[in-house]
Amino acid sequence: MKRAGYVFEKIISMDNLREAHRLAKRGKAHYKEVIAVERNPEQHLRYLKDLLELGLFSTSKYRESYRWESKKLRLIHALPYFPDRIVHHAIMLVMGDKWQRSLIRDTFQSLPGRGTSDARKRVQKAIRQHRPQYYLQMDIKKFYPSIQNWVLTDIVDRTVKCVRAKHLLYEIIGSCDGLPIGNYISQILGNLTLSPVDWYAKQTLGLQHYFRYCDDIVILHDDPATLETVRQQIETKVNSLNLDIKPDWYIRSLNDDGLDFVGYLFRHDSLRLRQSIVDSLQIAVAEYRIKSIISYWGWVKPLNDLGLWQRAKEVLHENRIAV
Repeated sequence: MKRAGYVFEKIISMDNLREAHRLAKRGKAHYKEVIAVERNPEQHLRYLKDLLELGLFSTSKYRESYRWESKKLRLIHALPYFPDRIVHHAIMLVMGDKWQRSLIRDTFQSLPGRGTSDARKRVQKAIRQHRPQYYLQMDIKKFYPSIQNWVLTDIVDRTVKCVRAKHLLYEIIGSCDGLPIGNYISQILGNLTLSPVDWYAKQTLGLQHYFRYCDDIVILHDDPATLETVRQQIETKVNSLNLDIKPDWYIRSLNDDGLDFVGYLFRHDSLRLRQSIVDSLQIAVAEYRIKSIISYWGWVKPLNDLGLWQRAKEVLHENRIAV
């Protein structure tokens, strides 16, 4: 990928900082930090521009907290809205599209247009058209916390030519050991970390049906022996990044066992919701949690059998909400 030049000037331009502020504050208008900036946004943004231009910007102190996500307790790092979150958005406005274009098509999560719905469609299409018999599934051990700074600075060196932009990114990368969960820029850096593994799988190993959602890797194939060989090769590639594959990887029959991926259970001729999502929807219906029920429509809509949704629709109808 050709490295981007003249990046720093674009990042710190007032137009870019204004747009970064607009995007960063979405859904957060009630935050005290946002309200403070909104009292005089031009003054704050000009101060931020000067801070960056003089090379005086440094990452603020992180606020750390723990949160349960997908039955895992994760350490979350949070930065102040001003100046840090605005700076991260300003960087992504300039570099985000270029970084995303460097990824393979079947990498998903935290990318515009490439969420769980897109992943589900791509995997379902591959299964229905090619009917592979087996799949290999594996993920990375403690992915974000285990990413080393040298891997991230190498990404910057490969994709950014502008020296001042590189130094800004180095500063953010060096502010924390590992890749902090909670930083806006961490999402794309996590995808870029495993991008060499993706390209190795596609170009060197020639895998047609390779999919990755964050650090969850799925490969479809007709031969389990081939999948075992591929697993060893990909594990070696992952190890070269000082990362490790979890020991609970497995190779299973697609039609007998089904593939549990991005919230769905895939088989050749059927698609079902993961049981934990079904259970959560049923609880939301039983407790009349309207907002939660509405949020599940995106999960249920692709299914052939909408019987699961009937009671949910009744609850919504009782509250005069149409879906």
